[in-house]
Amino acid sequence: MFLPTLSFLITNFENQILSYTNIQSFHVVFCLCRNSHNE
Repeated sequence: MFLPTLSFLITNFENQILSYTNIQSFHVVFCLCRNSHNE
């Protein structure tokens, strides 16, 4: 019981990190695109 739960928690944690970094990178790209259009 313990090991599957642990692996599930780790996978869930990794997914949260991935989604967070994806959101961050999207914001950076979005800002860069806006800046280039403004110039």
